[in-house]
Amino acid sequence: MMTERPSGKHMPPKPRTTGTISDGEAYTAQELRLRLGLGAWAWRTLRQRGLKIRKIGKQRLILGADVLRFIESLPAEGDIAEESFGGA
Repeated sequence: MMTERPSGKHMPPKPRTTGTISDGEAYTAQELRLRLGLGAWAWRTLRQRGLKIRKIGKQRLILGADVLRFIESLPAEGDIAEESFGGA
C-alpha cells in the first residue's frame, strides 16, 4: 500500500515497529528509539550510562547484542539501586 504526498509523489508505508530487539541485528539510533519508545531524555541517559554506538562513515549503529546486554545490566524494578533513571 502506497501513501500519497501532497506533491503527488508516492512513498512507501512506514514500517511497523514491534519493539523487538534481536541480538544479531544492527539498528540506527532513530530505529532503536522507536522500537524502545524512548524520548530524547531517556536516550541521552542511555548514552551517558555507556550504551555503545558504533560509527561507520556518517552512519551510527547500535548492535542489538549491545542493547540487550546494556538493558540486562540495569537494576530490575524493586532492586535497591533503582536510581538508574531517576526512579524513586
